[in-house]
Amino acid sequence: MLARISTVRSRFFVINRALAVCICALAAMTLHGCGGGGAPSAADAEPIVRNAVDAQSKGLAKLVHLTKTNGTADALGAGTYTMQYEAEVEFLQDACYYERFGLNGISNEKTPTEGGTLYKKGQHEKIKGAVDLRKTEKGWERVM
Repeated sequence: MLARISTVRSRFFVINRALAVCICALAAMTLHGCGGGGAPSAADAEPIVRNAVDAQSKGLAKLVHLTKTNGTADALGAGTYTMQYEAEVEFLQDACYYERFGLNGISNEKTPTEGGTLYKKGQHEKIKGAVDLRKTEKGWERVM
């Protein structure tokens, strides 16, 4: 009788252990799915940065290439991600590029004023920046 109780007890623990492992695995998969698949890639941010370059340059420059250099998830759990990047832009016309007070800008001036650099049509320049992103059902979007 004692041997039979011991066998029943060991089967009970094996079933409970298997059930616990299944529940833990299911919970892990569910939580991973809620996380949105991890950090955004350069490909996720490229259309967002491309639109920003187009808007800021007003047709004077275009994004050629984007490389993710670093990134940080929001520590407070708001679901945002700050991606640092290096972008290569091509100037489509002669233009001045300004980097002052943390604001970048491009103008069609032919002579740069203080803080500006003149670029010729076809010239490429590498710039560094950061963009705040948030994961949505349709993909990553810029946080304004």
